[in-house]
Amino acid sequence: MEAARAYERALQIGFPCHFLWYQYGPLEAYNALGEYQKTVALSAEVLAMVSDIEEIRYQQGLAYLGLGEKEKARAEFELALKYNPNFSQAKEALEGI
Repeated sequence: MEAARAYERALQIGFPCHFLWYQYGPLEAYNALGEYQKTVALSAEVLAMVSDIEEIRYQQGLAYLGLGEKEKARAEFELALKYNPNFSQAKEALEGI
């Protein structure tokens, strides 16, 4: 909870536009708290700039799963694996749908 609040404050202050290309903590925190819409919205902003970051695709897939949108989740996990065929977490998540 504290991590999510800290990330929320940092987002308000303003991360550099490329921060989430390398740091996925905010997405992980929102997913862990069940704040899936925040994950989807934040990841969509990043994916509008660069679409091939497998970790963001994975986190967005987890958010879609949390929202009960299995087909969207499947598509995100498949994209994560397209960009990184060795991404075992995405493979496991896809197999779990």
